[in-house]
Amino acid sequence: MKVLTILNSLDIGGVENTFMECVPFLQKKNFKLFICVYKRKGIIEKDFQKLGVNVLGIKKTNSIILDFIQVYFLIKKYNINIVHSRFGFSSGGYIFASLFSRIPSIVSIHNTHPARRKNFFIRIIQSYSLFLHKVITINLASKIVGHSKANLTNNYLNWQSKNKFRLIYNGINFSKMDTYKTEAYDEFRKKFNGKDVILHIGSFRNQKNHKFLLKAFSKLDPIVNNKVLILIGDGPLKQNILKLVKELKIESNVIFTGNQKGLGRYFDVSNILFFPSIHEGFGNVIIEAQYMNIPVCGSDILPLNESIYPDYNKYRFNPYNIEEAALKLKEIINDYNSGKFEKSKLEAANFVKRNFAIENMANKLIELYTEIQSKKIKTNES
Repeated sequence: MKVLTILNSLDIGGVENTFMECVPFLQKKNFKLFICVYKRKGIIEKDFQKLGVNVLGIKKTNSIILDFIQVYFLIKKYNINIVHSRFGFSSGGYIFASLFSRIPSIVSIHNTHPARRKNFFIRIIQSYSLFLHKVITINLASKIVGHSKANLTNNYLNWQSKNKFRLIYNGINFSKMDTYKTEAYDEFRKKFNGKDVILHIGSFRNQKNHKFLLKAFSKLDPIVNNKVLILIGDGPLKQNILKLVKELKIESNVIFTGNQKGLGRYFDVSNILFFPSIHEGFGNVIIEAQYMNIPVCGSDILPLNESIYPDYNKYRFNPYNIEEAALKLKEIINDYNSGKFEKSKLEAANFVKRNFAIENMANKLIELYTEIQSKKIKTNES
């Protein structure tokens, strides 16, 4: 069975990483995988190709008609059996391409909200376009997958009662993460001896709330109190963030790493994960941090209800209230240093292992692909 997955790029991110970890499981069940991206030569594109995944390119058009044409010809050229769009809010053209090719289409919802433009007039046009895509998706897609309950609830009321929807949590390859624990980072660790290390992982975009993060961190008086912030990621707002770090005069206590494939050493030296997103789909890095025994101080938004272990809820905050976030951050650091988390860290690791293993995600994708393909065969036979 040939499955075409449509993504923006193959740079490092939660969607891309979780799908890459699913690839071997899908291939064992004889799925031949194709990926279609707008942006070629992403950081992990070669990793996908080494796994035997065919990577194809299309142009970003912002047009349902042009999206339809491009994907329709790819379906015909490669004899695709299923199209899986990871563009939850703008999948209309891909759904039409599947419909005209008489094959099933799946749409994944990875966030509670679409990215919004700042320009007022562009936002009006965008709102109309998103509404049109949503009408097409709800009426014509074969299945709609939410990668958290919050993603589905925020976009489709009463989704639980409808067969069109499916909940598939993102999965983490915990066996691969275990290798981080065996690697020696002695020289790296020495740089952080005696310091409270706060970690954030996420692309530099508005939803990740980096300006808020830096202002809350600066209220800890990090230079005097020996606190370090590690920022892993890259993105369009990075220069603005670098400028703010200088304005706050905390350059010596903020480390920018860029995108990183291996996060082991950063988890290894970190005490706390600080995650102040304004909106989010699920928060894969929250799962990874908890597995690595790192407590979480996160924003009080619905998707994190599903990914944060309940013991850490007391450290959550309004992602628009800097004073509250700084207070919660101080509290969780103090509790960490006093040894209060020894039991919670173990329980949180077990919580994520039970609920968010990559095997669970891969098996549910296999079930979904097999189910909709078998329905198509039965329909054709009848």
